[in-house]
Amino acid sequence: MCSTLNSRNLGVFNVAEIIVSSLLNKLLEDYKDICKCEKCINDMLALSLNNVKPHYVTSDSGAVYAKVAFQVNPQELATLTCTVMQAIEKVSSNPHH
Repeated sequence: MCSTLNSRNLGVFNVAEIIVSSLLNKLLEDYKDICKCEKCINDMLALSLNNVKPHYVTSDSGAVYAKVAFQVNPQELATLTCTVMQAIEKVSSNPHH
């Protein structure tokens, strides 16, 4: 049986989901006075992902390579951080609940 990232049984995986989710959780630690309910966090994640180029991989090693590439490339990381921060600001200023 073939193992896949996060024990998901998928042939193709968008590694940007893991990277953006991890970055979102890290950045949210700095925002003390905003709603962090599941609905708001999911809205922030969806908005971020809709503004990020997907990065599909077919193996765990491909996912690891993609995550390292984002972390090593300062421009990619800065762009991604800006995108996630914009999503946090937008959702927190207009929550849908």
